[in-house]
Amino acid sequence: MKKIFLSLAFIVLLVPLIFSQQTVSSVSTDSVQKVQTDNAPLSKADLVKKIRFSNAYPNPASVNTQMEYSLPFETTSARVIIRNLVGDISIDLPLKDLQGKAVIDLNNLENGVYFYSLIWNETTITTRKLIVNR
Repeated sequence: MKKIFLSLAFIVLLVPLIFSQQTVSSVSTDSVQKVQTDNAPLSKADLVKKIRFSNAYPNPASVNTQMEYSLPFETTSARVIIRNLVGDISIDLPLKDLQGKAVIDLNNLENGVYFYSLIWNETTITTRKLIVNR
């Protein structure tokens, strides 16, 4: 009878210990995988989501227009280009800082409709309409 009691006591004490080690082991593995995921480089799509680029204002514009922007740390190049309706580049303005305000002088442009684009790491992020009206 003592042997059965000791065997049952051993099982009762040992089984939870075995399951708790498996749980701890699986939690540790998950934590390691999570750390590896958190340290993984961001995809291009994730980086693009970090870009902030305001609409041009004023728009319609007569003398100049401006856009506020914020770019991720991984930026290698960025610029704002303005194209006419035919697609020819009228203005190409490099952005030197990761955040700021791009002020664009429009005095050399004729009245009309133009399109301005944010080019980031040689990829067009967005294109919007700009009207020049004096």
